[in-house]
Amino acid sequence: MHNTLTPWFSNTAKPVRPGNYDVRNVVNADETLVASWDGKQWFRAGRSKENSYPLAVQDREWRGLTNRGRRAANRFAETT
Repeated sequence: MHNTLTPWFSNTAKPVRPGNYDVRNVVNADETLVASWDGKQWFRAGRSKENSYPLAVQDREWRGLTNRGRRAANRFAETT
């Protein structure tokens, strides 16, 4: 089975596209959280921009969906 997540990217690399990503906790790298990248900075993912806030530490390791993962997510969204 193919992985639907990309490898982890370094904290100095930033995503090319805005969206939600897994980011590593800066205190405990075994923990992750979902953060939203707006093209300039990371925000705690919320249901709306008003419910989000910028993360205190902006340099974070992150990973996103592979093409396979995006297709699966799109199929799921179409059925809900």
